[in-house]
Amino acid sequence: AFGGWTVYSEGQLADAREEFGRLAISPESEAKLAALEKFAASAPSELKTGAYLALASSATQAGRHDLAASAWGQVASTSGAPMHFTAKLGEAAALKDQGKGEQAMLLLDSMLNSAPADMSPVLNTAILDIAEELGQWDRAMQACNSILNNDAITADKTFWRQRAEYLRLKKLSAES
Repeated sequence: AFGGWTVYSEGQLADAREEFGRLAISPESEAKLAALEKFAASAPSELKTGAYLALASSATQAGRHDLAASAWGQVASTSGAPMHFTAKLGEAAALKDQGKGEQAMLLLDSMLNSAPADMSPVLNTAILDIAEELGQWDRAMQACNSILNNDAITADKTFWRQRAEYLRLKKLSAES
């Protein structure tokens, strides 16, 4: 019985891989999105992350940021580090693209304390960009200063000093 089940399971997984391969290379369309969404929901665990990554990519290309955010959320919930953090960044970007900058900012802020140290500059850059877009100059300057004060960053920080000055001037302009 065990041998029969193993052969059956391996055949099911091979069929699923073949179906996923066909979906992945098919032209971008609404039909592809629907098929990927259906496949991802029922995919074997070995293919689930890849299926949701393909769905997130196709949804982003189609401008379906709601679907992309959902797919990135699924990747984050089924993945460990570092993919978890990458997926959360993708989810935040999709939220921002939907016009949900505040929600994206909350998501990124919630990650700052739990993310590995090397993710801090990436998270702060994303926060800075969203805060600037929302006109939250203090929050943008805080993120920029976090990058400037990060001793782990050994690269030249001239760009970040210039960006901090730009943000300071934008804040002054907004206040007057």
